[in-house]
Amino acid sequence: MWIFDIETLAFLAVNLAAIRHYGYSRDEFLAMSIADIRPPADRCALQLAVGASRTSASYAGTWVHLTRGGGQIVVDISTEDIVFRGRQARLVLAVDVTRFRKVEARIDDEARMLAQVNDAVLGLDVEWKVTYWNAAAERLFGIAVDDAVGHSLVELVQFSWLGRENEERALSMLAETGRWRGDNLVVTRYGRELHLESSVMAQVDENRRPIGSVAVMRDVTSQKSTENALRESERRFSAAFEQAAVGVALVSTNGRFLLVNQKLCDILGYLPIEMYVRHFADLTHPDDVEASRENARRMAMGEISTYETEKRYVRKDGTFVWVQLRSSVVGPAPGSAGYFMTVIEDISQRKKADAAILKAHAECDRLLSAISTILIGVDRHGGVIRWNDAAAQAFGVESRMVLAKPLRACAIHWDDERVDQTIAQAISGERSIDCDVPYFRPDGSGGMLSLVINPSRGDSGECKGFLLLAVDVTERRSLEKLLLKSQKMESIGQIAAGVAHEINTPVQFVGDNLVFLRDAFASLARVLTAYRGSLGMIGGNAASSMAELERESDMGFLLEEIPKAMSQSADGLDRIAAIVAAMKRFTHPETKATHAANINRELENTLVLATNEYKYTADVATEFAADLPPVVCVVGEINQVFLNLIVNAAQAIAGATPGGCRGTITISTRRDGDAVEIRVRDTGPGIAPANRGMIFRPFFTTKSPESGTGQGLHISRAIVDRHHGSLQFESEVGAGTTFIVRLPIAGL
Repeated sequence: MWIFDIETLAFLAVNLAAIRHYGYSRDEFLAMSIADIRPPADRCALQLAVGASRTSASYAGTWVHLTRGGGQIVVDISTEDIVFRGRQARLVLAVDVTRFRKVEARIDDEARMLAQVNDAVLGLDVEWKVTYWNAAAERLFGIAVDDAVGHSLVELVQFSWLGRENEERALSMLAETGRWRGDNLVVTRYGRELHLESSVMAQVDENRRPIGSVAVMRDVTSQKSTENALRESERRFSAAFEQAAVGVALVSTNGRFLLVNQKLCDILGYLPIEMYVRHFADLTHPDDVEASRENARRMAMGEISTYETEKRYVRKDGTFVWVQLRSSVVGPAPGSAGYFMTVIEDISQRKKADAAILKAHAECDRLLSAISTILIGVDRHGGVIRWNDAAAQAFGVESRMVLAKPLRACAIHWDDERVDQTIAQAISGERSIDCDVPYFRPDGSGGMLSLVINPSRGDSGECKGFLLLAVDVTERRSLEKLLLKSQKMESIGQIAAGVAHEINTPVQFVGDNLVFLRDAFASLARVLTAYRGSLGMIGGNAASSMAELERESDMGFLLEEIPKAMSQSADGLDRIAAIVAAMKRFTHPETKATHAANINRELENTLVLATNEYKYTADVATEFAADLPPVVCVVGEINQVFLNLIVNAAQAIAGATPGGCRGTITISTRRDGDAVEIRVRDTGPGIAPANRGMIFRPFFTTKSPESGTGQGLHISRAIVDRHHGSLQFESEVGAGTTFIVRLPIAGL
């Protein structure tokens, strides 16, 4: 800012900003006029402007000024007439717009250049609306600039990214790196189909916020092989070289850089002049030098005309950068290349993303291998592509032995037909299907697998294979059957308890009546005996009639047998009462609470209930220790163990002694330290050596389906284990088996 005299044009005052900007001191300014800071060619125009401005109180315009060092600056000025120290003066505000004018000029030059290039250059805002549309874009799409600007690009042409996956990758790369290069298929509004090679660069403001993007699109629909196509390509190259979104270099056959663009300099951190004095090997990572030299040699010798590779360059700061390098021979004839044209794209971000993906895949593989669920992946050709550790353990086959093989060839011992049918249903129905399949473990034992088949389909609906998940549910199914059996037994127990209660009442009054009849008959018997003794004293026909009546009624026999019958009836009622009492105790609603139980008494009650199982096939001998201490346990569960062992012993004897021969079941108890030992020994056939390792497994049985389910011993061992005891056996083929139960006296 300064003030000058309107008449003399002399400076009257200047501020510090003017002093710093123009380079003159204050005294130098005050000794000058405004004509002194104008180029000589402008002074005439200055006089005219001052003369014209005297008719107006203010003035604005753009002028060229001189600085003290002789340089020129462009300024926008605005003036206002004032009175300064009694003189007519003018206050001037000057703004240096030199840089702005240069930028405008550069923009104009670039606009002229863009108008001349043969690639379609599009300016797009953040909503993909066109802000710039060069002449090449008009020619390519057949849409005038006025019809394009302000409209969304997708309204002007039908775009395809050559697949949804490519679109997502392109948008992701544009968001992450600010640039994308790839192919598009477009259909113009006139129905013309074009194959474009596109390069998109995101534009941001000074705060790094997206403001749009610039897209350079090249029509590669038909590659021309004629000289015209080569010349056109050269023109496009010369126009787009510096604005390319990738690094581009011309390299001599001896490996020296002839020409590089700014993008390549940005990638490597060198100035162009620094690049021109270097060999490409100087910038190549040591591990990649040999391969790079060999590829360059082969191109120079005409063995190959192009090659593409990923390699590492060493930046000026010593760090390395991953690049995608595509190099081609440019020369007049094969074998006499003049130079190589090399396109270099920074793929460091992609490499980081690839590394992250590989790490994620590795982590996923570790997780899938670690899960306890069996997981088998099968591709669309039927070959196994995934086989986790759980599958290897369940089937005894390592993954390396089954990969790429059909599922049927993987040595899985299950129902192949059932599995194949389930897979076919899942694939045809395009939904998950589950089923239970029996199988054999590597040790030969049987089990049950719960399978889930999940079909996999691609974007176009084609089958890509399926995923098979399986869990060994042998124990679960066993528990489910046990629960069902327990529920049934609970219902039967409730009924039995009710029946026992109902029987108990009539048994009591029948027993009371038998006692009455026994006592009454004893009295009658005494009277009858007295009557019989008096017959001799009566004499005559009456005595004869009484004697005949006594013979006819067999009085002597009745007097002898009726007391025996009453005694036997009383014994039978006592037996019924004992059975009813045992049933009431055995079927009493049980809780999981522990009680101190008399093991001998519980065995006696169980024998009463199991009488029907053994009375026709075996005799029972008991050897109960009189000093056996009470055992703290869940009484109902322990009774279940005793019942299972007694029934098993009876059934073993019945199967080994056909034809009416009876066996013996011997039950003994004794104290063994801090535990009680119960032995149930039978004289059955014994357990075959081949079966001894499997008798406690669920569903294993040598009996017919009508005689057992293979759950009794499995359940019994589970109960004893819960009581911190043990259930073992000793067996000799042809001599019998002894089951030994040990229960801690202190209980759970």
